[in-house]
Amino acid sequence: MIMSLFKNLVNKLLNIFYPIKCPYCGKIIDNNDSGCAICLAKIRNDGLYKLGLVKVKNKFNEITFISPFRYKGIVRDAIIRFKFRKYRGYAKQFATEISRFISLKFKNNKFDMITYVPLSESRKRQRGYDQAEELAYMIGKKMNLNLCTTLKKIKSNKQQHELKASERAVNVKGVYVALYPELIEGKNILLCDDILTTGNTLMECSKVLYEAGASSVTCVTAAYTDENIRHYDKAF
Repeated sequence: MIMSLFKNLVNKLLNIFYPIKCPYCGKIIDNNDSGCAICLAKIRNDGLYKLGLVKVKNKFNEITFISPFRYKGIVRDAIIRFKFRKYRGYAKQFATEISRFISLKFKNNKFDMITYVPLSESRKRQRGYDQAEELAYMIGKKMNLNLCTTLKKIKSNKQQHELKASERAVNVKGVYVALYPELIEGKNILLCDDILTTGNTLMECSKVLYEAGASSVTCVTAAYTDENIRHYDKAF
């Protein structure tokens, strides 16, 4: 009882001095909310809050992709601000919805760690942060998972969103390497990125993790594109 009252007091103080804002409209919201009531209702009414899960088999294992939002409308606008315009605080709101979905879909699945698809060092310096790392960190906090840096980008390549779907698989080949294989071996890993489009980047990173000895890799993103629905036989 005392601990609950203390947490409520802390949340109120945080809202006063460091107000949390809705990532979709900028309205001040409660510290534990993922958006304001109006925007969340709009997301549901517009069909953007659509829990997605797809499984893809490759020569290593079965990879599961999960995302809570469609990459359209006000969700797309919010992710663009998060990714390119230094609204890094949005990671907390996206992580709230993502962690809820993971808890619903994977009640009996214990993950050993959470990791992320890294930017190149030059791109990270340019943006000031790595949006996938920020998102993974917040999901980890909500799910009590340690954030581990398991991958490194060793080659500069073109940005995936600039390429045709047919070019994207080739564009990410050999771009990532595993760090600290001894931490990866035998682990059930939650791999985080911002957007799921064709899935080539996440599949390449999953491949690297499996080659380093991972027991399972589950991929999670804030949103998925309609292109992804067309790309796989089993849709969301």
